[in-house]
Amino acid sequence: MTRAGAAYESGKLNALANQIRGITGAEATRISSVGSIYGGLLRSLGVIDTEKLFSNESAAALAKLNIKDIAVRNQQAVADMNADRKQQSEYIKTDQAADTKHWWGSKILRGADWFGGAARTLLADSKTGRQTVEGRIAGTVIELGGAAWGLSWQHQSIQERAAGKQTALYEAFNTRISNQELASVNLAQYQGDYYGDMVGANERRALGLTSAEITGAFQSATGANLGRGRR
Repeated sequence: MTRAGAAYESGKLNALANQIRGITGAEATRISSVGSIYGGLLRSLGVIDTEKLFSNESAAALAKLNIKDIAVRNQQAVADMNADRKQQSEYIKTDQAADTKHWWGSKILRGADWFGGAARTLLADSKTGRQTVEGRIAGTVIELGGAAWGLSWQHQSIQERAAGKQTALYEAFNTRISNQELASVNLAQYQGDYYGDMVGANERRALGLTSAEITGAFQSATGANLGRGRR
């Protein structure tokens, strides 16, 4: 073969090699690009799934907290209404007892007046019909004694009415305080449960996002390595 022929064949081989190298490089680039795209897709899908799960868990935790809050406040409201009902019932009983005692006191006062007058009449002079000293004394004693007794009953009715209503008021007040304290304890506990639920949801979210990043990076690295092997 002449020198010119050898040079021609050498050039032809170099051109073919360059062509093959170009095709191989393009294929390697394609493989790397596809691997990167697929890795990004896996990363995005992982992030979407993780965020969707986090949103669902957050909504569920908040819904559970709201349901528990409603139950606690409803329980407190019912307990307060029962306390109010008991207080009003005690007021009615107290008023009834006090009014009854006051009524008896009034009857005693009227009875004392009547019996005092009767004593004066009974002990009056049978001939002249005039009141005697004994009749006046007896009538006055009866009237004063009856007045003291009747007024004592009326005074007791006033004191017992005030004492009964004061006791009912204290009991209702203490019951409402107990209801509020119990509700506060339950609400604080449920807030703690909600905090725990959200911490768990955030931890799972972080793990999911990390897994998505690792999966995407691994796929991208695999594509790059395959492309490098084709060069």
